[in-house]
Amino acid sequence: MSGDGAMLGEPSRRLTGLIALMCLGWGLGSLGALRAAPLDELARIPVGVEPLGITATRQGDILVVVAAASTVLRIDGQQLTIAAKLDLSQYGRLNRVLSHPETDDVFVTASVQGAVLRLGKGLDQVTGIARVGGFPQGMALLGPNLLVALTAGQALALLEPIGMVALKAVDAGDRPTLVRHDTVNRRILVLKSTTRSIWVFDPKTLSHTGTISNPNLVRLADMAVGPKGEILVLDTSNDNLMILKADGTGLENTISLSAGSCTTCEAHYPMALSIHPSGTKAVVAGRSGRVSLLDLKNGTLLAEKPVGQDLRGICWGAENRVFVTSFATGEVVVLEGLR
Repeated sequence: MSGDGAMLGEPSRRLTGLIALMCLGWGLGSLGALRAAPLDELARIPVGVEPLGITATRQGDILVVVAAASTVLRIDGQQLTIAAKLDLSQYGRLNRVLSHPETDDVFVTASVQGAVLRLGKGLDQVTGIARVGGFPQGMALLGPNLLVALTAGQALALLEPIGMVALKAVDAGDRPTLVRHDTVNRRILVLKSTTRSIWVFDPKTLSHTGTISNPNLVRLADMAVGPKGEILVLDTSNDNLMILKADGTGLENTISLSAGSCTTCEAHYPMALSIHPSGTKAVVAGRSGRVSLLDLKNGTLLAEKPVGQDLRGICWGAENRVFVTSFATGEVVVLEGLR
């Protein structure tokens, strides 16, 4: 009896063991899925004191301006390691960075010295300098040329990037900080941090053609153009992403940056946003240290998470990853974006 029972029990034990292994596999798979959830942390990359501007190249690498350390770094978007680093300490504190989608030239604003620097695509040397003055900050491409917002100079400057020659400068009012080329509506948008408005310029003549104002605009921090020409705006005075109608007549929608589940969290104080290439999702970084993932199509908050301290810049990279500069901790934090 006992022998027969042992013989009969062996397949049963094997089956039980197999089921246990299958369950373990499913459990590990579930844990893997949890690890790959949106905004889960993938890496922390130390980059130096006060990382600020950040952008992706067409190859999927990430360029980072480290303001106080006066360096520019290229992060391998796949390996998540620093692939190149250029010391620009002779040019003082740096601000923003832009990668040319065709030539792969890199442009950096050295704000205190009033200069725009052109760097080679290998990030090995400075290949051109334009002395524009006026504390240059945000940049945008306009055809073959480069537009630069001069905050202290109260101007919008047009540069020819091959010779780094200033072609034109126009009045942009008080404290222009960012410039965006709206190709959908064929206009230039200039964000003004202290005047609660966005100025509109003709892209051909750079003449001032209008002003977009709204009582909800108090202290503007960042701006992007949506796929239909709608204007996405961050204002540090509230915890929402505001979406202005393309014609500037009012609000089309607002999306909360916080679910309100954290009763001890500080206000979001949003500083930077980036739209996914599909135009359906966006990420927002705030000085509170939190990142928010938004569904633009449905106008909802998908996820939010504290990931650092005093976040200042954010962008999408390869494989739908999100890269964010943690200003206070000297890191670039890499997050899972979409699966």
